[in-house]
Amino acid sequence: MQGVVLVVWASLLFCSMLLSMFIHECAHGLGSRLAGQHVSTGFNRVGNPGKKPGDPDFRKGVLITGRPTLSGVAGPLVNWSLGLVLAYALWSTSLPAITALAVGAAAVANALMRLVPMVSFFIRCLLGRPVLEDEVSWGLSAIKHVQWPLSGTLVSALLKQDPGVTLRERRILLWPALSLAISLFIAVMAFYRLLAHTLQGMLSSWSAACFVLVPALVGPVAFLAGEWLDHRVRINW
Repeated sequence: MQGVVLVVWASLLFCSMLLSMFIHECAHGLGSRLAGQHVSTGFNRVGNPGKKPGDPDFRKGVLITGRPTLSGVAGPLVNWSLGLVLAYALWSTSLPAITALAVGAAAVANALMRLVPMVSFFIRCLLGRPVLEDEVSWGLSAIKHVQWPLSGTLVSALLKQDPGVTLRERRILLWPALSLAISLFIAVMAFYRLLAHTLQGMLSSWSAACFVLVPALVGPVAFLAGEWLDHRVRINW
């Protein structure tokens, strides 16, 4: 029984992560369209219409303003909102075990969509190798000597050239820290509810530990699958 729960949990989490990736990118695409910009989206990156990752001009013309914009905020906002709503549904409603697992997997998946990039960003900042993420771009206008907007390629080059800028300009860290806190809250609430209530008595201590570690095993596979799909599934907005 415990093995079945773990397999079902892993399967639901994998599917939920792919769906969360797709919804995240579609939110970027819809936000861009509402802002009067034409882009293409898939499962991982935003690019120019009719282009796919790997094309030389895939991101040419996709500009970063250094401030929160509708197109930039839409992706993370959808993940936060869905994660919070799903976590609340777990707590407010008594659900059958399989339904609760599905809802919990969707909540955790949406949390991981922002939790993983933000943890990676902060670690890389400390190592002197910051990377560009959605939330990071919202505070980059704190870098005063740069004339915004810039292309994503130039911003990545800027961070590589001056890797300490994110620690010097602390305002850049505000949005990533907020995203990290929201995502961590969603994940903790979902896991606690599932383990302390829905699956209480169904899992041993060892199985419960495995249950918590499943995202660490499923996540990389899901992200690799999303990267593969990103080259093959594109929507022009």
